[in-house]
Amino acid sequence: MKKFEVWLLGIIIVFIIAVVSIPRIFIDIDGPKNIDVEILPSGSPHFEVFLTLYETDLALNSNIEYISIDLEKVNHPNYIDSIIRLMEKFCQENNYQLLKYNHEELIEKGYITNIYFEKGILISFEDLKLDTHPVVIRGSKWRSGLGAFGADYTVESGMFSNPTNQWDNNWRIINTTNEWIS
Repeated sequence: MKKFEVWLLGIIIVFIIAVVSIPRIFIDIDGPKNIDVEILPSGSPHFEVFLTLYETDLALNSNIEYISIDLEKVNHPNYIDSIIRLMEKFCQENNYQLLKYNHEELIEKGYITNIYFEKGILISFEDLKLDTHPVVIRGSKWRSGLGAFGADYTVESGMFSNPTNQWDNNWRIINTTNEWIS
């Protein structure tokens, strides 16, 4: 009986260690870090913000050839990689050319003249709060001095929301604040 008790105690200890350790492997209380973006359907909360920006005020998208993304204020390398990869795919599927320039660079390269991006739109992101879940991202869409808008988007994912702790990662915007338009 002693061997059985020792064996059972060992199993209980292993179980306790697993219960305590496994969630920490998958859920980082400081926010998502080192996420393998290949397993995320939308790749990043930034792409969800992009889709919202793109689908809002469709007149700004009229006759565009370029989508430029400004990632200077995106702080997480995994998000940057996934945004670029997803944006390249989006642009390829929709016959746009992806540029990775900010506003000043677009002016320097001649894409923006007279405060107007004639053949494109500029999408900019700024990470406001990535250290908790949900995350908050400031996003904007710009075509001209009188054709732009933006907001702060609170974005959450369904990570670990299902009982099997599988990636159920459908990013969605749950709140929009500080909206502006010009």
